[in-house]
Amino acid sequence: MKIYEEMIQWLVDNAEDRLRYNEWPAVLAVAEMYGVPQQTVFNDVQFEKDFRERAVKERRKAEHQASNEQRRLANLSKGVSL
Repeated sequence: MKIYEEMIQWLVDNAEDRLRYNEWPAVLAVAEMYGVPQQTVFNDVQFEKDFRERAVKERRKAEHQASNEQRRLANLSKGVSL
């Protein structure tokens, strides 16, 4: 059997496709299996989702900044000033 943290990861990994409409019953099942309060499991799942979403946003922001910097440097090398 997976440890509690692995089950939270699995719930978040499968929330969008496999568990789309069954996420809450899965949270209840995990709470029952591991003897953890339902609210704690829900909070842990929500924290993991928020953490992943923030990481994706930060990655995209860094990619956009790098792209903008490359364009800026290319424009400077051509002699175009902004």
